[in-house]
Amino acid sequence: MNPFVDLPVYGYSADLSGLLRALLKIDGSALALAAYRVLQGNGRWMIIGRFLRKIANLTYGIEIHPSAITGERLVIGHIGHVVIGKGVHIGSNGIILHFCTLGAAGSGDKRGYPKIGNNVYIGAGAVVIGDVHIGNDVTIGASSVVTKNIPDRAICAGNPARILRYKEKGTSSLCVE
Repeated sequence: MNPFVDLPVYGYSADLSGLLRALLKIDGSALALAAYRVLQGNGRWMIIGRFLRKIANLTYGIEIHPSAITGERLVIGHIGHVVIGKGVHIGSNGIILHFCTLGAAGSGDKRGYPKIGNNVYIGAGAVVIGDVHIGNDVTIGASSVVTKNIPDRAICAGNPARILRYKEKGTSSLCVE
């Protein structure tokens, strides 16, 4: 996989020059995702990936564990304390806003990580923890705490998160009307 696959979403070319432009423009979200993708490659760029990951973590508060699995075109909407834990799986075309945590919960045999589908929008301050499955085309509202499975095309919010309604087929997957 191209380690710079997410850069075009942020307006940069999907190559080393795009990474350098993101670094010079101080675009923390693009930098964090590029560092994550470089660390996925296990090649000669590992030391650079670790360096970029540390910069993204210390400067912008974005932590994407190298063992997390994400699809293409993931967008971190704003800089500011986004944590994606080591066992998290995220599908393609996801949007995650600031102050979100996606990680483990439980202990022993009950310990688990979220599995998140394609085209999922996670609002600011949301927490998705534990062995939960989030379906495709799901919208999770701001400051929600998700600890249970959410089916496809659901709109959920609250603490604990509950399903408010379902999206109609044919509507845009990442918007709430």
